Amino acid sequence: MMDISYSEAINDCAVECAYRRLKGACTNKFGCFECNDCDQYIKNYLPVDIDNAQVRLFMVQANRQAESTHRAVRNASSGGWAFFWLAVGVIGFFVFVNYSTKAAWAKRDLREAERRQQTTTATAAPTTSSTVRTTSTVAPVVTVDTKIRNTLDEVARRYNAREDVNSDSLTNCIDAAVLFYQLYPDRNNVRIMLNYNRNTGMNHLFNAVRINNVWRTIEPQTHVNGNRQRSYYMADFWGSTYDPRFDTVDTDRYIRFVR
Repeated sequence: MMDISYSEAINDCAVECAYRRLKGACTNKFGCFECNDCDQYIKNYLPVDIDNAQVRLFMVQANRQAESTHRAVRNASSGGWAFFWLAVGVIGFFVFVNYSTKAAWAKRDLREAERRQQTTTATAAPTTSSTVRTTSTVAPVVTVDTKIRNTLDEVARRYNAREDVNSDSLTNCIDAAVLFYQLYPDRNNVRIMLNYNRNTGMNHLFNAVRINNVWRTIEPQTHVNGNRQRSYYMADFWGSTYDPRFDTVDTDRYIRFVR
């Protein structure tokens, strides 16, 4: 029998999960791979499958409570907008006054600094030493998108060259996923994934990359054969054939092929 306090905590998580999706704060489909990183995902606290009746019952009840809370908050907030905007106006006025005062002082300090600099330059003794011009170089910021695209290009080059990572005399999704994992420059933020779905016939290996603290699934064959698809996300590449609820992390199984 589940402890009452534990059951209440699970219910609180379920209601928060439903409420976030109702408000649009969360756009993920319930039960997808990204949900595994969410503290409000009740499957993280229940030793059952996501399709278990207990999980479905929790979410039915949670959706009802979230809708009730959403209506109550919306009704309560409608009467408080006038006070809210008045408060915003007052706060904005004081912020503007404070900013204007600081800006005036900053301009005065800048003029004084320029005057002192001009005085120092005019009275400084001339020098006979040659001037050495120095330049500083700042390394360009490499975005996650650039890392992914560069890795996809190299995966495509090796894939098209028929590199066989597991020596099975085949070139397929295993080679692409292992190569992407091997070549991606940030090993802590990349995984090898498997999606086995008998409903759509998918039995496919691919990758997941952490982007802005959210795991996103990537098709490593996006650039193979010179395709260079606009989107490298699994959902865009495979459409309805891909159901993220069947995603599993399979890095430990295939990491032995990484060189």
